[in-house]
Amino acid sequence: MNYEKEITQNQKSHQISASNRLKMNVTGVCDVISFDEQCVVLNTVCGSMTIDGDQLHIHVLDTQEGTVSMEGRIDSIVYLDNEQTKDTKGGFWGRLLR
Repeated sequence: MNYEKEITQNQKSHQISASNRLKMNVTGVCDVISFDEQCVVLNTVCGSMTIDGDQLHIHVLDTQEGTVSMEGRIDSIVYLDNEQTKDTKGGFWGRLLR
């Protein structure tokens, strides 16, 4: 699927800003699928997004505005296409049992 077309169809924009791999702001967030100190999984307008790290803490979560702010050591950011996001539903147990 054409990503530009997919993004245009969504009303919210999706942006990421990170500072020194210790602070991160994300817009275009639809839902928080799961989170703990090592992994945060977000459903965004561009698909599922997984942030891995250490001592991750969500400081701001506003699903109406679609914003998330977090702190902690950020090691990786990975996107899954919308078809792959179906596998992550079910949160922790869904990821554990697949």
